[in-house]
Amino acid sequence: MRTLSILSTTAAALAILYGAVMLITPSAGAQGRFVAAYPVPADSVFLGAQQSYMRQRTLEGLAAQMNGLFLLPRDITLELAECGKAKALYPAEPPVVRLCYELLTVLADELLNPKDPEGLEMNEAFFYLWLHGIGHALIRELRLPVDMPPEEAADQFVVWAVGSARPGDVAGALPGVTWVHSLIPSWDAPDSLDPDPTAERFQKTICLLYGAHPRNWGYVADRGHLGARSPAECVGESRRVRARWAEMLAPHLRR
Repeated sequence: MRTLSILSTTAAALAILYGAVMLITPSAGAQGRFVAAYPVPADSVFLGAQQSYMRQRTLEGLAAQMNGLFLLPRDITLELAECGKAKALYPAEPPVVRLCYELLTVLADELLNPKDPEGLEMNEAFFYLWLHGIGHALIRELRLPVDMPPEEAADQFVVWAVGSARPGDVAGALPGVTWVHSLIPSWDAPDSLDPDPTAERFQKTICLLYGAHPRNWGYVADRGHLGARSPAECVGESRRVRARWAEMLAPHLRR
């Protein structure tokens, strides 16, 4: 199924991002790890996508990059699954970051088009959703002392990750936020990873991402997409947010 299998290239993009964050040496002290899972879907329409992802080891590549970065107290599962609804979820017990085939189908139906044969727009949205979900999982499992709503905190994790990488390696992160916001403007399930990017959260996230790599995304300021914030304000705020996250995550990073 083209609308789903094309997303497998996103794992490579995520690998580039996390490979660029820092040089790392595995530690023997880690007790948990990220693991991949592909439950067999009941609906045969998703079976081809599930088998394609498994064959290409899409989530294994992402899990390996995460395991190279973070020390975990217990396993966190990265899962592509059939859910019955177009959702992205984080069941806390046991911890799972789950993206649903139904959600990917919705995004693919809207974003895949003949003018974008490589599925770049789709991968950009997928890229953001994975980072956002992993942010939720790490906040809970590492007991990070965040002092803001969970969705905003997960967005800030995305900002830290993007800001830690080379600009060229994460070009799709900011467009990905924009695609998710435009297609799914108001998600509010309480136990969900649904980003629910309301206008204020959307503007704040765009500002922070722009501030991480202003030269990379100069068009955002040029087109007035920063709202009432100035480019300088976004750069300063992004720097403060990333410094705070670097401090919180430091004890949990492999050396």
